[in-house]
Amino acid sequence: MSVGTTTKPKRRARGIPKQSFEPVGARLVVERDDADEVSPGGIVLPDQAQDKPRLGTVLAVGPGPRLHGGGRGEMQMKVGDRVLLSPYAENVILEGHEIVLAREEDILAIIRDG
Repeated sequence: MSVGTTTKPKRRARGIPKQSFEPVGARLVVERDDADEVSPGGIVLPDQAQDKPRLGTVLAVGPGPRLHGGGRGEMQMKVGDRVLLSPYAENVILEGHEIVLAREEDILAIIRDG
């Protein structure tokens, strides 16, 4: 490794990495939007000062919550939906890519166009 290089994770997953990644239960895999690197006043923000974006795109959806009768409930989100994430949604590093593995209740809203 040369001087001045870092090994921090890549910012955008660009889809699920090489391996198959399927969430279980009422969980989803979400790719966060890129963070703003410049403030509205034009100041360049370092990584530590950037807020985590709360908008993202659903990459994978689990089978749904288990019901008392043994069946599965239906998930409200589907792959490709734009969503608003709770600030408590957890980031996960997978093959060097940063993604969000969220519970269905971590999704505050589905964003629809028009």
